[in-house]
Amino acid sequence: NEFLSTGNGIRIPLTMIAGVANKACESIFDKRPYTDFADFLKRVNKSKAGKKVVINLVKAGSFDSFNKNRSLLLTDYYNFRNEEQEVYFWCDEVQMMYENQVFGFTLGKDPLDGYTNKNISEFEEDSIINIIGIIKDTRVIKDKNQKEMAFLTIENKECSFSGVVFSYAYPKLKQHLEIGSKLNFKGKKQGSSVLINDTNRI
Repeated sequence: NEFLSTGNGIRIPLTMIAGVANKACESIFDKRPYTDFADFLKRVNKSKAGKKVVINLVKAGSFDSFNKNRSLLLTDYYNFRNEEQEVYFWCDEVQMMYENQVFGFTLGKDPLDGYTNKNISEFEEDSIINIIGIIKDTRVIKDKNQKEMAFLTIENKECSFSGVVFSYAYPKLKQHLEIGSKLNFKGKKQGSSVLINDTNRI
């Protein structure tokens, strides 16, 4: 359960991966080495390394030495289980999405590389601003008129800030307000929050 510095980078313990506990790790290590992914699926203790564990291991890149196309590995796993499940076409964006899902951050590439990342503190209070970010959390509630609105936690490479989407804007914007969405947010700055009235994908 320790980070290990190597000549090629830093090794992260498997327990850093969402849903992977010590018992699963011990079971996986007990059967090493594995010749390929199919060998792993045949021999691993399925009662200790179940479906969620295997899927998250794939998304984290634990089997990249067998195949760097993690979407293809997921397809192989669903086929092994005789399940029909569509997976994303493998690309850099999907890799970053998978890593965000299982680590809460990306390993190497950042989805906001190449964009102008600004700190919300750079903007004047009560001004209308445009700021990019990725939605990390979203909470939908009903206001006093029983209409839906949302509170967002948003991050970019410079800062973390809150987003508030009032009921007048929520119906128009809700299709964009998913965790992991990479957006430009437009609205009024209030402290470390943006009162969002419009978004567009970047």
